[in-house]
Amino acid sequence: EQQNDELKRFAQTVAHEVKSPVQSILTACALVKDSLVDLDDRLHRLMELGVQSSEHLSRLVNGMLSFAECNFDEIEIEVVDTDLLVREVVDSLHLMEGIDDSDFEINGELPPVPGYRPQLHQVFHNLYSNAIRYRKEDHLHVEVSAREENGESIFCVTDNGMGIASEKK
Repeated sequence: EQQNDELKRFAQTVAHEVKSPVQSILTACALVKDSLVDLDDRLHRLMELGVQSSEHLSRLVNGMLSFAECNFDEIEIEVVDTDLLVREVVDSLHLMEGIDDSDFEINGELPPVPGYRPQLHQVFHNLYSNAIRYRKEDHLHVEVSAREENGESIFCVTDNGMGIASEKK
């Protein structure tokens, strides 16, 4: 129990220390984006990525604070449009350097599921980021699909990367 309390205090401290700079970055990106009317398309997309990433980081920090405070009432379980969520993740990744020749495919329509949106966003972001990081070919292909099984939604993310070594599975 003492270890859990220490971890909670640590998470609270880190989250509080990160929250203010994240808000400053979000505000700065939004102000720059709004004040520069004649942005070229790439710069506009980069500023939008800065705003979206800062908003996402802000949600993660707030989630960490809620979790650290063990106030599960503040964690909002909602019906998440996973189709939209995955498209948002893919859109944010398209701004990264070196993935212009990559294909991100959604096979069929992804179902809405109950969950905590920031966590689901992080899961899909991590899966896509790992596919990008560990690709073995110049042309990356990532596909996500879902199926219903026993009343549950099962998601599948596949790519043409190097895969996971059998001893680590």
